[in-house]
Amino acid sequence: MKRCKNSLCKKLTTNAKYCSRECFLICRIKYMKRHKLLFFNSGFQKKHGAKGGVKGAKTNKRNKTGFYGMTHQQHVMAGKKAALANKKNKSGAFHDINIQRLGGLIGGKKAGQAAVKQMIKNSKHKWFGVGFLSKMEKDCAMIILTRPKVGYNCHIKVGAKTIDFFPQNSDKLFKNIFVEFHPIVGFMSKGQSEKTYFKERRKMLDKNGYKENKLIVLNSLKELKHLEAN
Repeated sequence: MKRCKNSLCKKLTTNAKYCSRECFLICRIKYMKRHKLLFFNSGFQKKHGAKGGVKGAKTNKRNKTGFYGMTHQQHVMAGKKAALANKKNKSGAFHDINIQRLGGLIGGKKAGQAAVKQMIKNSKHKWFGVGFLSKMEKDCAMIILTRPKVGYNCHIKVGAKTIDFFPQNSDKLFKNIFVEFHPIVGFMSKGQSEKTYFKERRKMLDKNGYKENKLIVLNSLKELKHLEAN
């Protein structure tokens, strides 16, 4: 009879080292952790974690499970919960100053516009070949524009920001008025509200020579349709 080599156990056993498979696994994990092997090695995690993530995503998409098994409403609620959690924990790009500083160091003042441009380019929500950041933003464009044209009546670069819409005389609604569509503007950053967001955008437009042009900030398609009806 020998003592189990698991220091937390020390039971007598007839086995060579461990009294049970559980004790074997406990000691094996301790050993891997101490010597930074397999899952305790950052290089291993990066290499195999990425492959596993891609494989898992493909499986979920095929079986309509996980993210792909959620309804649109569940996606919206999950996004709101995540935004509130980030706001509470001061995490994520909108709240973590270290992430913001890193973004500034990497991309400088043009980083924001470059990121938006890339997201628009890769978007699956397209209308006449123009991409939009969400289906709701595309629906908004279809209500107020006749036909989208980047830099003319949508995705307008003003200073270091990009304004969603600037309908022209040939469009349907809000002609020569800047329009920002932000359904969750109240969740974007600490202390920000529709009012403060409006003031920030208004100040930016004034600074760049658009004092004479009005600005509208929309929170939902329902609000847009109400304005359209009136």
